[in-house]
Order: sequence, then structure tokens, then C-alpha cells
Amino acid sequence: MYVEDVYNRFKRYIDEPDQTFVSDAVAQDFLSIGYDEFRAIVESIDPYFYATGVELTLSNQQGYDLATGPDTILGASPNHPRMSRLLEVLSIDGNGVYPWAQVPSGRARRRGERTVQLAGTVLAFSEVVTGTILLIYSPVPNVDWSKTAAGDNEFIDDLTQFHDIIALLAYEQYAVQDGAQNQGIDKLLARRRAALEDYLQKRAVESTQFVRRIEDGTEGGA
Repeated sequence: MYVEDVYNRFKRYIDEPDQTFVSDAVAQDFLSIGYDEFRAIVESIDPYFYATGVELTLSNQQGYDLATGPDTILGASPNHPRMSRLLEVLSIDGNGVYPWAQVPSGRARRRGERTVQLAGTVLAFSEVVTGTILLIYSPVPNVDWSKTAAGDNEFIDDLTQFHDIIALLAYEQYAVQDGAQNQGIDKLLARRRAALEDYLQKRAVESTQFVRRIEDGTEGGA
């Protein structure tokens, strides 16, 4: 499904005879909220499903501002996909990849070894760093929900088989405003959400098993 397909499905669900109550702008807002909820469901099961990464170069630094540095993922105009949630902080050198432990406070950072704290827009490290830091993070959605015309073909994500859930979640927003709760919609949403969660859980298990087979040397042997 593209945005236009989800939009058309949402319009069929609400079955409004005209745009007096639900204009295109309102429908797009409902769909955007619905997609935020959809991604939250996905990331509650697989935090790395939408994950991306950016490499930072530090030179004798104990901090890096993600809003003003050469590579930005926060602030007014980031030059990489905007960060929603930081997942991992890793050091990369010729010998491998090494994790930094994320801590919630400056006090914990100062007491720990190889710890890092995200304080506002600044990554603060427990020691001076020179080298490459890899951030793995969940980005803010970048879907244009105004692309509702036939042929706009605005891509959403790779969970195409479950994108009807976005329209169902958008309907929940509509129902709050309209006072038109629909038991059929509620039951369908519950069933489809369960199917999505089941798919993601099985996918996570299968991925873990595949990685273990690779590590054990039992996958694709000579």
C-alpha cells in the first residue's frame, strides 16, 4: 500500500458523504497520528525494525552536540534522518566494535566506565574520545500523508501487508471526534493488531535463530 491506498481505505471506513466534517487536511492528520501509533506497536516488539545509523568523528572530545555538530540528527535542520530514540552507541576501530553503556544522568556517567549520556542534544561521554562513534537509532517517520492523489505512490514502509491497521488506527481518532465508536472496526483492529504482533514476534525469533546458526557455522557450510 501507498499513502493514497491507506487514505482511500480510511475514507471507506468513515463513510462520510462529504468533506464538511473530515476534510483532506483532517484525514491526513488522523492518518499521521495512526502511523505514529502503528510504528509504536512495531517498535514495542522490535525496537530495531526502523533503525538507521550515523557515524560521528570525534577528536579529543568528551561530548558531541547532535544539533550543531558536522553530522546532525537533532535540532532545527538535521542533515541525517531525525532521531526519535537512541538505541546504541558504539566505538569502531580496526580491532572491532565496542559498545558504550547508556546511563540516565551525569552522576551515573561520571561514576561509570565507558558510559554515555544523552543530555538534551549532547552526547556526553565518561572519557575523552578520538575516533569513530556509530549511533544506532530509531528515526522520526518521514512519510508525506498529503500524497493522497492517485499515482502519488508515496512509500510508507515494508510492512505493506499490515498497512490497513494505519487506517483503522486513524478511524479511532475520527471516532473520538465524531463520537461514532464502531464495534466492527474495534474488532477488526484488535484482530489485525494481533496478527501484526504475531508476525513481528515470529520474525524476531527467526532472525535470532538465523544469527545463531551463522555464529555456530551451521548455515551455508562448505
